[in-house]
Amino acid sequence: RPSPTPPLPDRPRTCDYGAGASGTAAEVADPGGWPLIGREAELAALTGLLGPADGGRAGFAAVTGEPGIGKSRLVAELATAAAGRGFAVLAGRCSEDTGAPPFWPWSGVLRDLAAVLGDDTVRDLADADVLAGLLPRTAAPVAAPVAAPPPDAGSPDAQRFRVSDAVTRVLAAASVRRPLLVVLDDLHWADASSLRLLRHLAEHLVTARVLVVVTRRTHPEPSGVLAEAGAALARRHALRLDLPGLSAAGVTELVRAVTGAAPATQHAEALRERTDGNPFFLVELLRLPAGGDIPAAVTDVVARRVDRLPDPARDLLRSAAVLGRRFDADLLAAVAGADPDAVLDDLDPALAAGVILEESEPGRFRFAHALVHDVVYRAQPATRRARRHAAAAAAVSGGG
Repeated sequence: RPSPTPPLPDRPRTCDYGAGASGTAAEVADPGGWPLIGREAELAALTGLLGPADGGRAGFAAVTGEPGIGKSRLVAELATAAAGRGFAVLAGRCSEDTGAPPFWPWSGVLRDLAAVLGDDTVRDLADADVLAGLLPRTAAPVAAPVAAPPPDAGSPDAQRFRVSDAVTRVLAAASVRRPLLVVLDDLHWADASSLRLLRHLAEHLVTARVLVVVTRRTHPEPSGVLAEAGAALARRHALRLDLPGLSAAGVTELVRAVTGAAPATQHAEALRERTDGNPFFLVELLRLPAGGDIPAAVTDVVARRVDRLPDPARDLLRSAAVLGRRFDADLLAAVAGADPDAVLDDLDPALAAGVILEESEPGRFRFAHALVHDVVYRAQPATRRARRHAAAAAAVSGGG
């Protein structure tokens, strides 16, 4: 068990180590909080795209990783570097809310563009008729909601194409005045229209002073329009950065930054083992009061991911949790009293969501993090957990 750590100061709101933290465009562009740790190579790769973009060669990059791994934090540091080199930073955050209107993140991009160049300038550069619902209204205190295209604009596909082409052209025209960094955060939540616009941009924006950077979660694997947008980025040779957990040295450095004291080697190794180097999990674990075990914020994040799984998958995960962080599918089938093939089928959604991972040995799995295992295990009522332990003991005994 990790040793107690010194009390922590309140976490700055601008620090986005978290999973799906809501923030404004200004927060995306301001890293704030603790220094960026363990991402020096990735940041260098991203900042290396600024020069060619400023020179007129449009560039693209995708930053991927699990929730809390630091995607937004890395891009925030890039935004600061870009702003220091004269780039206008335009941020669009995709919404998890299914009620968000089409092109929602792009309305944020155009709102930021209007804030930089002025509403009148953007309207002069844009096809105002096509983008009427995306351009901010001068008299409105906030950005106007996205309006439906006029009824005579043709088929829905034709309407979407007109919007995509108009946004592409206005970004290219605006970049003549000032280089642009366009950030689309949480692309895994983007609506289909926004993804088609990104695909159009990747296919048609070539000679412009624009760098487009998107972030998305690794799981589930992209499909449908999200996969099509990813393929379009790949065809443009977009830089792809898959963020792993922090190394042992990175964990030590982050602990020092958060607590003001370097941890003992054994303590740092224990923290990394429990969090797999995930910065969000690590910081929340460090913020626990003395005697705490599982951070409430981590419990909330994990519970939401598990609750989205189908009932059979959730039930199997509860049985798997009593077997430990690593478990065998055949033993799990025995504990659950289910057919082994059916168990594998029912585990597929948890695999796709990244809640569990498959190990190199066939039939062996593990929870993505020790903390994920702990949350699933502790969420069960004590009586139900005891029954599952008894079933596990019987299965092990019977197998012996």
